[in-house]
Amino acid sequence: MIEVRGKSPQEIIEKLKNMDLGDEKEIYINTELSKDLIIYLLENTEVSTIYLPPSKYRRTKKKLIKALK
Repeated sequence: MIEVRGKSPQEIIEKLKNMDLGDEKEIYINTELSKDLIIYLLENTEVSTIYLPPSKYRRTKKKLIKALK
């Protein structure tokens, strides 16, 4: 599992662009998910499981979470 920390979804995307994720299947992100972040992950990685802190998970839009399931 790879861990990516940032203050905003845009910062997470920038960090992911500079990383070699290879065949990583799990990722930990310390910020709430955004539509742009999800699209980037789906298009550019092989990640199948996304971990979030409970406080960020509760703040993430339920439509986004439902769409990922």
